[in-house]
Amino acid sequence: MTLLDQILAKLSRGDCSDAKWPDAKGEYWPLCPFHADAHSGSFAVGERGFKCFSCEASGSLRQLAGYLGVAPLHGCAEGATQHSFISVETYAEATRLDLAFLHKLGLRDSEYRGEQRVLIPYLDPNGNVVAKRYRLSLQGPRRFLWAPRSKVHLYGLWRLQDAVDQGYIILVEGESDCHTLWQHGLPVARARSRW
Repeated sequence: MTLLDQILAKLSRGDCSDAKWPDAKGEYWPLCPFHADAHSGSFAVGERGFKCFSCEASGSLRQLAGYLGVAPLHGCAEGATQHSFISVETYAEATRLDLAFLHKLGLRDSEYRGEQRVLIPYLDPNGNVVAKRYRLSLQGPRRFLWAPRSKVHLYGLWRLQDAVDQGYIILVEGESDCHTLWQHGLPVARARSRW
């Protein structure tokens, strides 16, 4: 069962005709859950998200699921290729990294408004948390989100002594690159860049 299927089960179809359940674009037209809607036709929901043309509510399927209190099945897909939710365990499986090792790095499961995600703490050289970044999904355009008041930092500052000891450091693009190389004993840090 997809996330869209679970959402549709929570929405009222109202007077929507069979021609719009789904329509030619694969969108469904139930009553809008964000305002007192009496007739279908203003609220569309599909694999790409939702939009109400009356009250202007819009967003992703995950946002709508959170609003409706839908608790997606573990590994449930929004569409055919994109995971709705991610955990440290699913991240470990996808990257073929050791789960216990990722937990030692401080990665942990986090949830916000019904969205499960992975918290990646950024630590200073003394091991204090200076920023938090969330991994929202394994793939797709919206994979990462900085926590409020978090600023971009070099990822791996607390492991710089490894680079000093070995006499070199490898700069990489993402946290998963760091996790992979650290697991193999290499000194690495994620370089700052613009996002």
